[in-house]
Amino acid sequence: PWLVVIVFFFVFGLGDFGVFSPWQLLSHLPGFDALRCSGRSFQFVILGVSVLAGFGLDDFAGRLRTEHARVISWVCCLLVLAANLWFCLPIMNSAFTTPPKTISQGGTFEQVTDRGKRAYELFLENKGALITPQLSAYHPSRALVGPGDKVIPEYAVSGSATVISREISPNHLVYRINATTTGRMAISMGYDRGWKASSGAVEDFNGVLSFPFNPGDQSIMLTYSPPGLLAGIVISILSLIVAVALYRRPR
Repeated sequence: PWLVVIVFFFVFGLGDFGVFSPWQLLSHLPGFDALRCSGRSFQFVILGVSVLAGFGLDDFAGRLRTEHARVISWVCCLLVLAANLWFCLPIMNSAFTTPPKTISQGGTFEQVTDRGKRAYELFLENKGALITPQLSAYHPSRALVGPGDKVIPEYAVSGSATVISREISPNHLVYRINATTTGRMAISMGYDRGWKASSGAVEDFNGVLSFPFNPGDQSIMLTYSPPGLLAGIVISILSLIVAVALYRRPR
């Protein structure tokens, strides 16, 4: 079973390399369609290899006498430690060859795009490093990026409106806006199926979500619910009932 896990997630982690690649075939199914980066599946490859290594060491120690097994186990540990130091020491030494930069902290927090190389420096500058636009599996951009690589929080796609305040919490966004006309507002939040707005239908606008607004001072709530959540709960309950029934059935 662990070999199956290793092979599957290794091939799956290679991403979209052809029509029949697992990533291409499974990325449209519930659960898989929420994945952004195929390379994260290599964590399961490492897990499978680690478990097999434990099985192998345990079996190897069982074939030897006790005193020999203890010595060989220590030798194996020293070899692993030496191999890690052989590869890691040059990398660790290269991290301290340049002095740290002097960074001044900004007074106002803002989001900017980044490819990951300056993420920590931007954090010290009181800025958020938005790496998602460059890593999205579905769209080349999932944010509203303006001049100077600054991320625009909101943008009126149509109509005229002013954002008075915004409240962000898990699975909820509350916008209070003052609009002079009807229109649609796009925000720097990646579009996914499951978003609903109190003002109307949520639509995909170049990878980010947008919602309608009406004239006047209004409060609009956006709520996210994972697609297939109810179906997943029902399937899990039915599976549990079937498992208990099979377990209690006379052998």
